[in-house]
Amino acid sequence: MKHLAFFIILISFFQACQKEPIAGAKGEFNPNINLQVQNSSAFDLGEVKSGEIIAGRFYFKAEGSGALVIKKVEPDCGCTAAQWTKDAVMAGDSGFVEIEFDSHGYNGVVNKKVTIYTNAINQKAEVIFYVYVK
Repeated sequence: MKHLAFFIILISFFQACQKEPIAGAKGEFNPNINLQVQNSSAFDLGEVKSGEIIAGRFYFKAEGSGALVIKKVEPDCGCTAAQWTKDAVMAGDSGFVEIEFDSHGYNGVVNKKVTIYTNAINQKAEVIFYVYVK
């Protein structure tokens, strides 16, 4: 009987010590977090020769409380590929989205849009990038 009582007390202790789950950490909607693109939501990637690929990276900050999760990133055309922070970004921390633009078939100033879907109160954010193809 003593062992059973000790076991029950031990289990109760461990359950009491468990941390509260972090809001949004598993990608569920988190109304307490916001994605804030750092510096600007429009980026100039510079110049590139037609047919070359140019890459750029922009950063965002999670503002509020809990965790920000990027669910997906959608460029507006097949000429752009994207990689991004896959892990949850805690409030106050930063993450990134990296894009690669294939300039094949383009000439002159090109502007493209990338849409970021998140679990935040602003469930999507848009970033525009510019590149001059010569």
